[in-house]
Amino acid sequence: MCRISLKFHLKYFTLLILFFALNFYFSQVVDIGGPVSWDLKEDRGFKNLSSFITPSFDLQNQLDKDEESTANKLAPFRFGFEHKVHLNTINSGDWVNVEDGRIWRLKIKSPGALSINLVLDKFHLPKGVFLYLYSEDHNHLVGAYTSINNNSQNILGTDIVKGEDVIVELFEPNHLKGEVKFQISRIVHGYKDIDDWFSQKVNESGACNMDVICPDGTPWANEIKSVARIMIGGGLCTGTLVNNTLEDGTPYFLTANHCGPSSMGSAVFRFNYDSPICGSQTTANSQVPTGSVQAINGSSVVASNSDSDFGLLLLNSTPTSSMDVFYSGWNHANSIPTTGVCIHHPSGDVKKISFDDDPLQSSTYSGVSNNM
Repeated sequence: MCRISLKFHLKYFTLLILFFALNFYFSQVVDIGGPVSWDLKEDRGFKNLSSFITPSFDLQNQLDKDEESTANKLAPFRFGFEHKVHLNTINSGDWVNVEDGRIWRLKIKSPGALSINLVLDKFHLPKGVFLYLYSEDHNHLVGAYTSINNNSQNILGTDIVKGEDVIVELFEPNHLKGEVKFQISRIVHGYKDIDDWFSQKVNESGACNMDVICPDGTPWANEIKSVARIMIGGGLCTGTLVNNTLEDGTPYFLTANHCGPSSMGSAVFRFNYDSPICGSQTTANSQVPTGSVQAINGSSVVASNSDSDFGLLLLNSTPTSSMDVFYSGWNHANSIPTTGVCIHHPSGDVKKISFDDDPLQSSTYSGVSNNM
């Protein structure tokens, strides 16, 4: 089902636009040349690296729950199972001294996983400390996370690493020994291929959801750049970067309340996750984007309401000019728009656009008036 008529209201708020080899992830992270251990000429005791192996879980039961949730639109699209853990630099992993400091590493294995991502709490990195995640074969790297990722909630959600093994590496300089704080609280076992690494592309959206690069998307080229895919632990949702009356670039972000805005402190907001070709009309052959990932880590809740199903967030950092994003507009006039368009990431897919051809009308949602 693709025919839509979507409007969100917050005090007469009407939003017109809802919504390689080696892969380096540059976003709200710092490029410092890669993990220190990669430059070591000798093993330094890493050959028998300490490992944490996640327990098994009932995948079919999880898939059944996902199907029910998707049908009822009760929660984000689910791609991963979240293992709750309590792993830190004291109870897990190995420390090795190097010339300028020391390195901590831990290997995490989640058997059968297509991807792994982590949620960290008690997170605070002093300036000069950096954290990486990478695959055992060094073909996939995420990071570095540094002090710029610190936030008032002391949490961080990482992007995904391909495969069932990930190595977490922390470098701590000599003058900061013992000052690092973080704990791995969740290990997400990815059981759906959300980045098309194994040719198992999500692509579960209906045929009327066209790739945004298609000609029908051209009039909405600016607004398309405001929409991001949200990864919340093992779930995916979507939302829109929105402007404010000061037009000062404050990164307000509108999403749905059923996506769980209160849990998006550790979310990863990925912009420009668009197919480079128009390929979704007759066959499901959209492509994932190539190049560096453009993402923001974390947010805080500004306002939300379950009755009108909205969540307004403030991203932890402002998108850089190189990300080429756009702040979508809105107005509070109590008038009915003449057209309806939806730009989003249905079922976690690459960004799509669809249109409502029916005349629009003002109505209520869940018994709530349109000025809620």
